[in-house]
Amino acid sequence: MWKKIEFAIVLLLLAVLIMMSNHLEEMVSSGRVTGRNPCIVLDSGHGGCR
Repeated sequence: MWKKIEFAIVLLLLAVLIMMSNHLEEMVSSGRVTGRNPCIVLDSGHGGCR
């Protein structure tokens, strides 16, 4: 019985995440997301030193 409940909860969470990601994609592609302060992202890189 608990496995069915856990499975239902996981499916519900997955559905919510998919709906949220679709909404965020629409906002970003429409240009409605605006930031007042610039955001600088530093990528530390991958692969290590040689």
